[in-house]
Amino acid sequence: MASPKMFEVSFVENYAVLSMKNGENRLNVEVLKELNSALDEVERCKNVRFLITTGDGKYYSNGLDQVFLMACTTKEFLETINSLYNTMIRLLTFPVLTVAALNGHAFAAGAFVALVHDYRVMRTKRGWFCLPEVKYGMEIGKGNSLLLRAKIKEPKVLTDVVLMGQRFVAEEALSGGIVQKICGIEELLDTAVEMGQAVVGQDNLNRDTVKHLKSTLYNDIISAYESENLSRKGVLQALTQFGSKL
Repeated sequence: MASPKMFEVSFVENYAVLSMKNGENRLNVEVLKELNSALDEVERCKNVRFLITTGDGKYYSNGLDQVFLMACTTKEFLETINSLYNTMIRLLTFPVLTVAALNGHAFAAGAFVALVHDYRVMRTKRGWFCLPEVKYGMEIGKGNSLLLRAKIKEPKVLTDVVLMGQRFVAEEALSGGIVQKICGIEELLDTAVEMGQAVVGQDNLNRDTVKHLKSTLYNDIISAYESENLSRKGVLQALTQFGSKL
């Protein structure tokens, strides 16, 4: 019997929907490999003018797969973090417009994945946007720090996100500029589609131009991700501390 797919891509008119269907959608090297295969599928379809990503159930993404990282080899650990950063760069510079439709919790690395999208819409009544790293003594790195500063413009909100590890519900995320729209779960995909259509309009944006503009706009973030020291002892120590609480 074939294993269920972690990701499902559907094409509708001029856009694609990439659905994450792996429970909490935690990230490890194999999950990220499958995610990139799904992104390959989107890029191969030349009719796609914008991409929507979303989860299934309670979670958009609950971050890195700590259980895997606690048990994996150093090589597997570095491969996972390298793959995460490369995927973040890919989404940040994706050649079509991207919209993250947050159906549920976006935690830690899952929150950063949401932030590398061009736009975000979040459901009401269930789900938090949260970076809990401060509570576990974890660094967030220069690349992630620059990403946060690029995407969250209000200083107090940035402080609450990073230094307080605040859990933002949809209304707070909207007022803080973390997301651009909120709605009920029933309207989530329709709202994401409306956002995408409103931006792309009737213009057939050249993919190479879009990718180049994004790469230029976020050049400092990309450079920081590429030069990050991936063998930080602090990350491993924090994962050990976290693992003791599992």
